[in-house]
This record gives sequence, C-alpha cells and structure tokens, in this order.
Amino acid sequence: MSAKLEQGISRKGILIPAVFAMLAVANLQYAWTLFTTDLTKSLHARLDQVQWTLTFFVIAQTALFPVSAYLVDRFGPRLIVTLASLFVAVGWIGAGRANSLPMLYAAYAVGGVGAGAVYSACVGVAMKWFPDRRGLCVGVVAGSYGFGTALTTLPISYLIEHNGYRTAFILFGAIQGLVIVIAAQFLRMPPAGWQPAGWEAIKRKVLRKVQQSSCDCTPGEMLRS
Repeated sequence: MSAKLEQGISRKGILIPAVFAMLAVANLQYAWTLFTTDLTKSLHARLDQVQWTLTFFVIAQTALFPVSAYLVDRFGPRLIVTLASLFVAVGWIGAGRANSLPMLYAAYAVGGVGAGAVYSACVGVAMKWFPDRRGLCVGVVAGSYGFGTALTTLPISYLIEHNGYRTAFILFGAIQGLVIVIAAQFLRMPPAGWQPAGWEAIKRKVLRKVQQSSCDCTPGEMLRS
C-alpha cells in the first residue's frame, strides 16, 4: 500500500469519493429555492416564514464545524460521514413529510448537521492526503459542494412539477443519503507520519515563498493561537 501511496494512486482514489459525497449534499442548500413556492402553498405560510428553514440549516451546518472536525480526528472520516449520511437523508425525507413549519425547521436543521459533517470531513481528508497540492484539492472538494446542484436541478424540477415537492424531497433525500454512505466507506486519513513523495523538498520550497504554518495542530492548539 505504501508504494501506491507514494505514487499518488490511492490518494486519488480517496479524493474521488470525497467529491461524490460533497456533490450529494449540495442540494440541501443550493436547490432549496426550487421548493419554496410549493412549501408556502402546502403549509399556508408566508415566504419569509418558509425561508427561515434555510437559516436554521446554515446555523446547524456551520456552528458545528469545530465539533465535526474534532469527531473526524477522533473517530475517522468513515464513521462520521456514514452517520452524516443518515442526517442528510432524514433532513430531506423529513422535509418531504413535514406538515408544519416547526417540523420543517427541525428536519432541515438535522440535514444541516449532516451536511456540515460531510463538508468538514471531506475537506479535512483532502488537506491531509494532499499537503503538496492543498489549494487545488481542497478547491476541487469544496467546489463540488456547489457543482452538485447543477447536475440535479432538472430532475428535481421535473419531479416537483409532475409528482409534487414531497416526492422530490423524499426520493432525492434517499438517493443523497445512499451516495454519501457508499462514499464514506472509501474515506480514511493517512497513517501517522505519512508524507507524500518528495514532501520535504516541496515543503521547503513552499515555505520560502509563502509564510504558512507547517504544524499539524490540534483544535485546542488552533484556538489558543
């Protein structure tokens, strides 16, 4: 395995599942507006009341980033992303079954917890495996979060138009959860002390050009700094 890692083969095999997991959570945020009109009608609510759903999602997603990152370091990305897949599925399936605004808020907040865990885990995996191409690989993973909706806007819109928004929520919630749980099984952090081939020379070259830390800091050390 070490020989493959040195050649970058296994690294790419880990980056691809991280990209797919990020593609699968994109809709929770970026496809939201496809559902708002039907939600206002179904729940007999004003648009501003429905839009609070996305606020709760973003709060749940971002506020728990430090916790998610700690859990990934503690238990590994495979377990955390596997659990996150359940939260993502429950978020959209629950939104499809919600009959009141509080139920919708709660379901989407659960989805936010899952999306945040997937995001922090996949970005962390990219950073750990690609210290020599950190900007590129983190950009690819993070960019997938936005690109995923471009792939699914048309089928989601079709389902909403022909089968109703509830069906679209439930069906894509299940699909997205399934994609994430499959991708999770291929995610892992590198072994302790692992470095890519030629890393010492690359690090010296980078540090001469850009002032950045080469410390692999714990969350506590990061906060104290």
